Amino acid sequence: MSDAVFAITDPNSEYLKMGDRNSSDVKRLQEILNSLGYDCGAADGIFGKLTYEAVTGFQRDYGLKADGIVGSNTVNKINEVLSGKANKQEHIGLGGSINKAINITASFEGSGYTNITGNFDGMGMSLGILQWNIGQGTLQPLFNELLSRHDDLARRIFVENYGELANILKQNQQKQLQWAILINDANNRIKENWRSQFIELCKTSEFQAIQLNKMQPYINMAHKICEEYGLKTERALALGFDIAVQNGSIKQQAREQISKNSASRNISEKELIAVIADAVANAANPKWRDDVLSRKMTIVNGAGIVHKTKYDLEKQFGLTDALFA
Repeated sequence: MSDAVFAITDPNSEYLKMGDRNSSDVKRLQEILNSLGYDCGAADGIFGKLTYEAVTGFQRDYGLKADGIVGSNTVNKINEVLSGKANKQEHIGLGGSINKAINITASFEGSGYTNITGNFDGMGMSLGILQWNIGQGTLQPLFNELLSRHDDLARRIFVENYGELANILKQNQQKQLQWAILINDANNRIKENWRSQFIELCKTSEFQAIQLNKMQPYINMAHKICEEYGLKTERALALGFDIAVQNGSIKQQAREQISKNSASRNISEKELIAVIADAVANAANPKWRDDVLSRKMTIVNGAGIVHKTKYDLEKQFGLTDALFA
């Protein structure tokens, strides 16, 4: 293995994690992270607390899920950094409290500009850091802006598939969803070479800028939710942003439950956002209620498990009960 390339060489392990010991792969990981400015302490081959914190710091800085597990996505990103093909500008560049909110929701969604999922949820295809999708019509505007502003880039990436993509964007949403389902395989994964082309697109600064621009309506809604309920903390802003992205808005059913459970007593903001979280989950599609509740209550409590990943939001994202900026 070249010094310029990092790989997991143990045939019995696909990833590195907290608790791994006496590992040459962990030692090499520690040497690399130390050289990149992420303090692992001594490169001793033991995946302890310092190494975990270095890994999550790296993951956050490069738009990956900050779970402390060094799997294929993190390995690939390390190699991109070592080869000069990636830099911290790939991480979301908005400042302050809203940046924390965006990165938390992005982590729940799978994280990373190149995140792509198939038709597991009936949406045809979801793409990008906030998982815009075909079924809800949130991804098509990004593709339309791409073709309008960066047509040469789209042609270069999609090559023989360019015409098909351009044509489907002219169709109605039902036909677009049918098309998206057709480019899934039997396991609801996007087929090659569509998959690799979409990932290549998402690595470009042009499409990342389009994604950032399209976040603004969600940011506006998060602030609107906070204003409506008199919420002041960055924890509340994070909850509002996650509601905007995952649920679209606070439905009337949820509003009625919030009013019923909060109007008759003097409650703290922390208690109020718990009421909001519960109401939003109860108003969601029963199929997704538990997922909605786990995300929302993880934000409210500052810790929890979402999609089998354990979160400590203050440690991983710096989320507190301070007033949002």
